[in-house]
Amino acid sequence: MTQEWIKALDLEKKLYHPYFEEEERFLKEELKSGMLIDLGCGEGRISRQLQGLYTHYTGIDIDQEVVDKLNRNTPYNVSYQHGNVCKLDLENGSFDTALCMTTYANFGKNLTQMLQETSRILQDDGVFIGSCYHEEALDKRLELYSRFGDIIKSINEHGHVTFKEGMETEISCQYTKNQIKEQLKNAGFYTTRIEKSGPFYLFKGIKR
Repeated sequence: MTQEWIKALDLEKKLYHPYFEEEERFLKEELKSGMLIDLGCGEGRISRQLQGLYTHYTGIDIDQEVVDKLNRNTPYNVSYQHGNVCKLDLENGSFDTALCMTTYANFGKNLTQMLQETSRILQDDGVFIGSCYHEEALDKRLELYSRFGDIIKSINEHGHVTFKEGMETEISCQYTKNQIKEQLKNAGFYTTRIEKSGPFYLFKGIKR
């Protein structure tokens, strides 16, 4: 993980602290007990927030260094794996709940592939919970990004931001409520709840 991205995550936690409290409430209300997978787990924040509410937690992240660090000290029912969440080496129907919190915004053109792969590893009636920037969040996002200097390559008419080389992620997107519902529908989920919290939408889908 680059030093720039570590600083970004630390600042994000400070700026979005009230949102993360709302996120925790939402997760505790909607989480389905059992086998839980966290897609793009980062530093493992969710595993600590929800400790005691799952049978087993699996965190997936593309950053090998972060995964190795997390695995040095974990509870018996928590594990972290290095991997690409768009192509998971996991069995069909092996999880009850899948999470993708805030990193949902970073998949760009690969979002459909991520959602289809998530559907594959969930059991029937499995739960998908995610969050992403909403359609009015651009000013708040630019406030965050401006703290790191000249990192933005371009911004399109939909508020999708492309970063210059050197950042941990290439793109950050924002979506409308209807776009999220359609994205989930196309991957085999029906949306049961979606609400705005700070610059984000929190949402839940059920595998059909």
